[in-house]
Amino acid sequence: MANEDDTIWIVFNGEIYNALDLRPGLQAAGHRFRTNSDTEVILHLYEEYGDDCVDRLAGMFTFCIWDARRGRALLARDRVGKKPLFYTETVGGLLFGSELKAVLCHPDVPRDLDPTALETYLALGYALPPRTAIRAIRQVRPGHRLIWEPWSASPLRETPYWEPRPGTLDAGARRDPVQALLHLLDDATRQRLISEVPLGAFLSGGVDSSAVVAMMQRAMTQPVQTFCLGFDEPSWGEQQYAKQVATHLGADHREGRVPALGTSGAPNHHPTPPDRKTLPSQGSARTLAADLPRIIASLDEPHADTSAIPVYYLCEMTRLHGANSSTPNRLPPTSVPTTARDAFRHLARLVHPPWGRHVPSPPTFPGSSRHWTSRTPTHPPSPSTTSAK
Repeated sequence: MANEDDTIWIVFNGEIYNALDLRPGLQAAGHRFRTNSDTEVILHLYEEYGDDCVDRLAGMFTFCIWDARRGRALLARDRVGKKPLFYTETVGGLLFGSELKAVLCHPDVPRDLDPTALETYLALGYALPPRTAIRAIRQVRPGHRLIWEPWSASPLRETPYWEPRPGTLDAGARRDPVQALLHLLDDATRQRLISEVPLGAFLSGGVDSSAVVAMMQRAMTQPVQTFCLGFDEPSWGEQQYAKQVATHLGADHREGRVPALGTSGAPNHHPTPPDRKTLPSQGSARTLAADLPRIIASLDEPHADTSAIPVYYLCEMTRLHGANSSTPNRLPPTSVPTTARDAFRHLARLVHPPWGRHVPSPPTFPGSSRHWTSRTPTHPPSPSTTSAK
């Protein structure tokens, strides 16, 4: 999309939640809109505020703006990095994309692995931005913007536009913090209900996803479409809790099933008959082993999180039902930082197998309100049904 005189161009991935709020001010400043899209809002914000346009955006997004008059590009990523943005510089210019494999399509991009990113992956289970598994490709950090000026002495410059800071509570929030949290959750949910396609939510029955679905149901006139996965091993899934929550809230609930592991095309032990509330493609011959290459191919980089498997099937199920589903983010943590927990867990697995032998308990970190206990699992740990528990 371009501005009125075709001197500024934008490509955009994501959604701007406050786009409707920003339009009147831009129109009052003399900007003329040709569409109702949030993409055009970003374009006019850049004309008005330049690189600081990103400060005024609320949403999940990545975008690149090419300013032909100045011969420069502005790339930006949302505050917490919900949308990815990969890039590399070649002789021919700057290559970027929302998927790493899209950048790799260019023949001039080297395929060498980044040993530092590999070390980070082995320690934490994922690579930390700005590095990726490929040495030549970087990713824009969450809450950062990247300026590319090929004519400059420093063609690439990445700077933060936002970073988390301790907040302050007003008098009302101090008096009733529960009500204040409910107000924030309700407001955040309503902002995300503006959509051109049917909406739904991944529901595990845990605190996070249940709270989000409750807020969605409060704001919507129709039952919320909710989606959950079950497993052949009953103790692995959370479907019974999800069903209870969906029934209580009056949601239109659908439950799928992760196919059996089988490596020979053997049928599932308990195949789910295909109907409108189950995953049609889960016929008796479908197996996780057969689907695994496709699941891995959908990931840009390896990460040691088995939730990628159920999330893949959840996304497939929602797509087949024509819904655009949300995966609720976690509420504020109540124990040690995720990075520290995951680092110790993966380190412990290098020393001991994850099941069948004793796994030492992690140390207690400062500020932790939860104490871990040693355990000797009798079967592999179950993958999470969603990213919200």
